Amino acid sequence: QDLAWLVGEWIEESPDSVVHTVCRWHDNGNFLMQEFRVQIAGQIAMSGTMRIGWDAVRKQFKSWVFDSHGGHGEGIWIQSGDLWIVKSQGSTAAGETASATYLYRPIDDDTMGWSANDRVIDGVLQDPISEIIIKRRPPEPIE
Repeated sequence: QDLAWLVGEWIEESPDSVVHTVCRWHDNGNFLMQEFRVQIAGQIAMSGTMRIGWDAVRKQFKSWVFDSHGGHGEGIWIQSGDLWIVKSQGSTAAGETASATYLYRPIDDDTMGWSANDRVIDGVLQDPISEIIIKRRPPEPIE
């Protein structure tokens, strides 16, 4: 329930891309399943899934991500006040090691902030991604 605020349909639009994410309860409420799609110039550049669940051994949330290019990763979720910190590691489709720290910040019921720091691909530090504001997509009008 601590991550129930993620449930819903989310959209982030910038001049360069559109990221569409849908998060739902899965497996009788034991997991959150997130599906995402990144569009650039109207074409799907990447898609994927993320499953988030409780790790009873570690006593914390854990996530698994798989993207359409063949990359994958695991993340450990740590709560600090309203902020969720995700320490992630995995690999790209080309077999390069990858790690990052992602920050999820609920702003209000319909808005969250997301950023990425400490991004490393195959031993090379990447530029951070400054906070992006993501909005909940309102429901379609009922006719």
